[in-house]
Amino acid sequence: IAEHVSLFKILGTTFGGNGTTTFGLPDTRYAPPPFGPESSPLLYSIVNAASGPTEQGYQGEIKIFPSTVPPSGWLPCDGRPLPIAQNPALFSLLGTTYGGDGRTTFALPSVQMPKVLQGLQGFICQLGGYPAPP
Repeated sequence: IAEHVSLFKILGTTFGGNGTTTFGLPDTRYAPPPFGPESSPLLYSIVNAASGPTEQGYQGEIKIFPSTVPPSGWLPCDGRPLPIAQNPALFSLLGTTYGGDGRTTFALPSVQMPKVLQGLQGFICQLGGYPAPP
């Protein structure tokens, strides 16, 4: 804990440790992919520490944070519908893969954490760089 005070403040003993000298990190081997075989290929990573109030990313990128509060410009991966008019770049990446009518709305993916990873939350970058095509 003494070497990673900031990270301990975020995680506590959620993932193990004695809380006095040690704490555990999440075992991310069990994190679910946020997309199925028919989905568009999104960027996906797991962050073992919150990066503060802002986190630079690419639109459509999904990161798993040990927090329930998204950084600025990120939204929870909770399946919510969004208006296309306010999010045209994100819609161009996701389309209606996760829902919406494709005329006025589209939906975000829903990333559900298994019980072993409670305390982690998936967020998708809404206001970041636009990924360059391959």
